[in-house]
Amino acid sequence: MPYTSVLPNSRRTGLAYISLILLGVIGSQAEIKFPFGVEFALSGAFFLVAFVLFGAVRTMAFAGLAALVLYVAGYDIDMLAFIGLELAVLGFLYRHRRRLLFWDSLFWLAIGAPGIMLLFLMRTGVFGTEAMLQYMMSAVNGIANALLADMMLAYVPWQRLLGHSADRPISLQRVILHLALVAVLLSFLSHMKLGSIELMTELEREAYALLKEQSIRAEEALRGLEGSSPRLPGNGPGVGANVSLVERLLKEESLDGVIKFALTDEHGVMFAWSDRMWADYRRGLYEEAGAVRTALPVPKTLASGDGVERSRVAGFYRVLPGMENYHYGTCRWKGCYYVLERFGEAGRAGAVIAFLPSDTFLPGILSFYVWELAVMLAVWGIVAGSAVMVSRSLIRSLDGLNQMTSVVPGTIAECERQAWPDSRVREIRSLMLNFGAMAERHAAQFRELHRMNEYLVQQTKLLEKSEEHLQRLAYYDPLTQLPNRHYFTIEMDKALERAEVDATPLALLFINLDRSKYINDSLGHKIGDMLLVRAGQRLLHCLSKQEGAHLCSRLGGDVFVIMLEKGTREGAQKLAHRILQHFRERFSIHAHELFISASIGIVLYPDDGNTLSALFKQGDTAMYAAKERGGQSYMFFDQIHPDLASGRMLLESLLYKAKERDQLTLHYQPIVDRTGKVVAVEVLLRWMHPQQGYIPPSQFIPVAEETGLIIPIGEWVLRSACMQHRQWREQQGMPPLRMSVNVSLRQFLNPDFVAMVERIVQETQFEPEQLVLEITEGYVHKHIRQANHVLRQLKRRGMNIALDDFGIGYSSLERLKTLHAHTLKIDRSFVRHLSADPVNAAIVQAVIQLGQSLNLTVIAEGVETAEEFHYLESLGCNHFQGYYVSHPLPASEFVARFHQFSHYADGRAIAEAAGGQT
Repeated sequence: MPYTSVLPNSRRTGLAYISLILLGVIGSQAEIKFPFGVEFALSGAFFLVAFVLFGAVRTMAFAGLAALVLYVAGYDIDMLAFIGLELAVLGFLYRHRRRLLFWDSLFWLAIGAPGIMLLFLMRTGVFGTEAMLQYMMSAVNGIANALLADMMLAYVPWQRLLGHSADRPISLQRVILHLALVAVLLSFLSHMKLGSIELMTELEREAYALLKEQSIRAEEALRGLEGSSPRLPGNGPGVGANVSLVERLLKEESLDGVIKFALTDEHGVMFAWSDRMWADYRRGLYEEAGAVRTALPVPKTLASGDGVERSRVAGFYRVLPGMENYHYGTCRWKGCYYVLERFGEAGRAGAVIAFLPSDTFLPGILSFYVWELAVMLAVWGIVAGSAVMVSRSLIRSLDGLNQMTSVVPGTIAECERQAWPDSRVREIRSLMLNFGAMAERHAAQFRELHRMNEYLVQQTKLLEKSEEHLQRLAYYDPLTQLPNRHYFTIEMDKALERAEVDATPLALLFINLDRSKYINDSLGHKIGDMLLVRAGQRLLHCLSKQEGAHLCSRLGGDVFVIMLEKGTREGAQKLAHRILQHFRERFSIHAHELFISASIGIVLYPDDGNTLSALFKQGDTAMYAAKERGGQSYMFFDQIHPDLASGRMLLESLLYKAKERDQLTLHYQPIVDRTGKVVAVEVLLRWMHPQQGYIPPSQFIPVAEETGLIIPIGEWVLRSACMQHRQWREQQGMPPLRMSVNVSLRQFLNPDFVAMVERIVQETQFEPEQLVLEITEGYVHKHIRQANHVLRQLKRRGMNIALDDFGIGYSSLERLKTLHAHTLKIDRSFVRHLSADPVNAAIVQAVIQLGQSLNLTVIAEGVETAEEFHYLESLGCNHFQGYYVSHPLPASEFVARFHQFSHYADGRAIAEAAGGQT
């Protein structure tokens, strides 16, 4: 059996389980009925399927519960009780043998059917044909249900329907057995159905003929008594005779009590019986509400008499007692009788009623059923044995063929000839001959392939050596054996993809060797090349203790580059110090003591750029800026200021066109509380130029401030942020979030600033309470009065104010008291190295306690590591922002990853979901 018990732990599986149990319960009450009380039920098949699929214990428990409910409701539960016994026995046998049809058939023949027959004997005390019929019906019914269950398990794709693995194949022996047994079952049931209908028709014909004949004779006998006895009620046949005399005469015409007669008066009331005891017993049954009275047609062959005779037939029908008083259909049919009512002669009221009880002919009919079912069981056994023998013969041939085909690859590889088995089955013999011919062809092809393969192996070895050499030339610098620019570009693209997905930073160090050209020109190319090799080795030595993924490459000439995945600003700075320290030591090359220095330019992703070309450009700029400082130094790109007028003018010109050409975009960085819930979003401006690449805010924001472009750009930022928030809520169904927008000094001092903010809020239908305007302490240092006026107006309109970079500018407790701020944002410079710098930790803790005492929200910026997150949490900080949570994201990506920020309870989980681990 290819199935094992599975727990109904899904909606689909549970629905299938409940459906099978309900079908089993319904089948136990909705029986397939044959005439004369022969009944079959299909309930067992569904319980057996549930038993195999879901286990014996659960199926028995539900079957027992269903039986209890039916019992309380007054239904017969004999079949369910024996099905429960069947499942209990099979629960042991099936676990060890797994042949459901065989063991279930054995159960019904040896236990189930005898048990039902014994129960019948105990209830009725009747032995003989009826008891044997109960045995036969139970055995056939049980085996038929087992056959149906076995077929349902074999041909219904249960595993696929229940969402499990693919269904297993079905054995040929099982298919042949099913076909043979089903053919026997259907043919015998059809024959038995047609035979029972024919018996019923013949019985009705004979009953009518007998009742009619005896009724006429009784009428003739009663007619002779008219006038010789006192009048009786009514004027029907013989009503003038004495009642006792009439009943004696009716008894004489009853064929020794086989037929029962009754006379009715003009009101239809019975007043005389041929069998008074039978009349008393049957009177209530004849009139009871539960009895089934079926009007029967007068047989055509017997209805061809004159019209007068046909008109006197009041009715011919069958009376079947109600099932309420019977456990078994055969017992109910024993109480059945046929009734013929005939009116009196013309001018006379009343009728003669003749009754023919069914117990006179029922034993013969039941014997017919017993014989049919017994023959069916015998034929079933013979056919099952024959089917098994035939299928085993076929399977034996197929197994031999399977074994031979399984060793074909080995014999072909060993160049051996194979002797194929023979079979008396023509189709299988043809199949074996075809396999043999195919094996010979494959053997010849294999020998040719083997020869060609040896040749190809030799050629492959030569190609592998050439490919390895080409691979080395394509991806590695032939001089230093470091990865070249091509290899570095490929790995850099992959690293940028990982950094974007994981929301982690990345650092690049561009290293130029000072005085290398002078040494190359003075001492020759050979010494210069050796210097480059030693410099590469020294860089690798500096990276030997570097944590995390990294890569060192020679870009060309005397320029090297180092990539640090998840590299922070502090990590890049430490590595730059280590490189400069190692390069101070001399290089000993061919008796030459050489001293060189290095100029290092450092760029950070995504702060200085988010594309490879932009990072290369900014890194090259930072490297040459360090070189201009005299060498033996490093320079971060964001430390460079465009001092040259031409560069400044170019940036200003590009900035004027940036807004018009939609080069400015907004990114969104989440702010979360300690539970991981996103409580606010900071809106950050980004500039991606099609030729210049990514231009960081640290370069173009000061230019925008000085030129006044910050006012239209700031208005565009505020309007776009409010519209984006509305789109998130209406189209993506996101919860309301506070949108935190940075406000520059030029905007803050603009007289139209408050009106502009209020106008945008109204036009975009943005809730003012959800808007946070971030200002820096330095903005209000020289304009405290105007600042307070503007802040009061904003607060009156329900907007929130946040003091950005708190602590690094002109921090004043008096100003903090007078300003109408709602939020303090701790600058990232205090957050770095919290655990290692007790002064920083003390300042941060003081700011947190100060903010909490003033009922202000305190947000820590620049949280990049789990250590910083948990340390700030221990200091009482409740809100966090930084790469550890997520780097700034475009609007679409922010929506896609929003639920990753909102569904975690600690900082570590937040970082894992947002890709912010360092």
